[in-house]
Amino acid sequence: MVFSNPKPNGNGIRQVVLTTYRDAEAYTGFDPVDYLDYYYGGLDKEDMTITEAFYDMLLAHRHELPGHARALIVGNGPLPHEAHTLSMIPEIHEILPADVDARNINIMRMHSGHRNPLATQKIRPGEEHADFQYYLFEKATGADFGFFATREIAAIKTEDPVFIDVSLKHPLAVKGNSPEIKGFKPDLTVVPFCPESITDDRALYDTYIQNISSLVAPHGHLCMMALKNAPFYISGNKRLAALPVNEEVICEVLHQNGFRVTDIVTINAKASAEKRGFSDSMVIWATKI
Repeated sequence: MVFSNPKPNGNGIRQVVLTTYRDAEAYTGFDPVDYLDYYYGGLDKEDMTITEAFYDMLLAHRHELPGHARALIVGNGPLPHEAHTLSMIPEIHEILPADVDARNINIMRMHSGHRNPLATQKIRPGEEHADFQYYLFEKATGADFGFFATREIAAIKTEDPVFIDVSLKHPLAVKGNSPEIKGFKPDLTVVPFCPESITDDRALYDTYIQNISSLVAPHGHLCMMALKNAPFYISGNKRLAALPVNEEVICEVLHQNGFRVTDIVTINAKASAEKRGFSDSMVIWATKI
């Protein structure tokens, strides 16, 4: 498989990787860039940039985690993207996806746990994300496990998803969750684009952050991904209301809830904010004092 003339404005994996790493990467024989482009070329540049920023944030702070860390994903959604990334951090041994929507839970169950392990039950967006994540892992570590490593490791580390409701004072105290889950205290709580995307009311947003904060034990860690200055965002053909937040707002509200923010990376996707509501996104790392 050889692709000698990628489209100059393409958003596929090959184009993005070639543009970013043209001078750094050289492969003979089997070329993972060709493979990713041919089979999973739909993963776009912004998805890949956010994934890399999230992974880099985890690598930068992995030394703060205990040796057998447990991670909770708040507002997981239907795909195992964050689980793929978290699974490639050696210190993280258990990943618990959580969501409020039963549809998201049911789809995630097709990827995790005893029903359909991530290694064997896949849909295309999950596959392409896993393989791009492995590409980043290989670059960062020099390890050579093969392309299916991310899915297999994620399948081992990821538990079946559970319900969570950030409108509750104790978000995991949801009917149907076991007593053990209701009392779950993760070492790392990951919040991917959740609070600012489900309300346009600042008071409610502050409440959601306060409730999420209750999940984090003292000296525990929070990693948030958030839209920046987004009054709305597009999902399919729908325009959904959001709350415009920025670095200052997030630092303020996290500080009020007992966190010390130690790292913020702002990603400029160079997209039209007028058309989709936002251009930039943020990855934030904070520690509960």
